[in-house]
Amino acid sequence: MASWIEQQSHRLDDNTKLICRYHRLSTHFELLLQQNKDALICQVQQVQLEIEKMPPTLWYKRHLFYLPKHIELTHGARQYQLRIFPFPFFWRARLRCAVTSNILIEECLVGRKRRSMVRAIYFSLINLLRVMLQVLT
Repeated sequence: MASWIEQQSHRLDDNTKLICRYHRLSTHFELLLQQNKDALICQVQQVQLEIEKMPPTLWYKRHLFYLPKHIELTHGARQYQLRIFPFPFFWRARLRCAVTSNILIEECLVGRKRRSMVRAIYFSLINLLRVMLQVLT
């Protein structure tokens, strides 16, 4: 995977894994679902074999263009709300259940949010130093 693509995975439910990907240069955001095959659970001498994983399927794919998005998604019988605020300095992506309003995933890309906050603090400090130097001179 290229270094400009950020990826993180989360558990959506017992047998589904959610994979979030974000391409920093093109603002391309996608969600993939990877499910376990339930039929392949076998008991061999009272030892349970690993469940074979299916390849991920595309759930959502869109270019964000640094604009906030509010997306309604469905998986099985459940509906979800994905809210994305992809501003360069204040990133936020949250997944919640549409029926109960419980937050399932607080932050889809934790590393992206952390880098956004560090950049905002860095630029604030640099600008503060510039103002202080101009006042002192």
